[in-house]
Amino acid sequence: MHLKTFRSALFFLFVAAQFPISLPAQLAPNVAAQETRYEIPFEYTDGHLLVVRGSVGGRKNLQFLVDFGTTVTLLDREFVSTQQAGETLQVTHFSNNITSAEVMVNQLELGTMTIPSFRAYLTDLSQIPAIPQGIAGVIGLDLLGRQSVMVDFAERRLVFGSVSGGEHKIPLLKCEVGYAVDAQWKSTPVKLALSTGVDQVTLDRDRMRIKPIKMPSLKQGVMSTSLTVTPISFFETKELRLSNTKLEGQMVLRKMGWPYPGDELDGFLPLLALNADRVTIDFEHGVLSWEGTKLAKARTRQTNVPAQSFTNR
Repeated sequence: MHLKTFRSALFFLFVAAQFPISLPAQLAPNVAAQETRYEIPFEYTDGHLLVVRGSVGGRKNLQFLVDFGTTVTLLDREFVSTQQAGETLQVTHFSNNITSAEVMVNQLELGTMTIPSFRAYLTDLSQIPAIPQGIAGVIGLDLLGRQSVMVDFAERRLVFGSVSGGEHKIPLLKCEVGYAVDAQWKSTPVKLALSTGVDQVTLDRDRMRIKPIKMPSLKQGVMSTSLTVTPISFFETKELRLSNTKLEGQMVLRKMGWPYPGDELDGFLPLLALNADRVTIDFEHGVLSWEGTKLAKARTRQTNVPAQSFTNR
């Protein structure tokens, strides 16, 4: 039997269960007044991961990943020198548990936006195979969720403070590990966590087995990293929808472990799967909206761009 091998592209981080309360409940005050608008350009790496440039701890022109599926902001020990300010906790990346330490950061700059005095978590990002070399940190929901954000795929920019709704809308569901939406497989709900760290709709094998859903033909493969080899299946379907938008293309089925089973998550939804030019996450009103399909084909080609390393950039 032929097994297709995938490079690790899955990137979804959350705090393990020993964290005292849920992260969404701990969101700090707004970075700036809600009416303030910031536009920050982003680049792609590995074909789908969003990278912005910024500064922290006196280091300039650093690269930071932006992921709506990561609950807390993580900084790499190689790039940030600071004293531990609080507790340690475990960060979960699928089968890996990585120790991190709470630190106080005086200031972070992302493009023209300045974020003063906030708590982040210091860790060794090299232990997470899905993160490219040379990345100084991962900007998570503790910062992203302070005001609404539009991901403008057409112009390759993040627009903070943008609340203009798109053509399509669906309620956001707050959960312990972040935010999710209810998709539909015919008439069966499929709860998907938002992420910009996965490049394909990725479903939990065990949870899908207990749903009244007839899965299409599955092809077997493996997901390889420098640390693990994970069996997966991949398939295509036209039955999965979000609002009136079909989620099409290749999808992944694999075993997953969730730190908060009560979230009842069935998988991950990459924002790119919406095939939209602009996607807005309105945290204040709890709405996900999207519009435009002009660049959908171009972005599909973009996801096949070879992996890049920012080490020498």
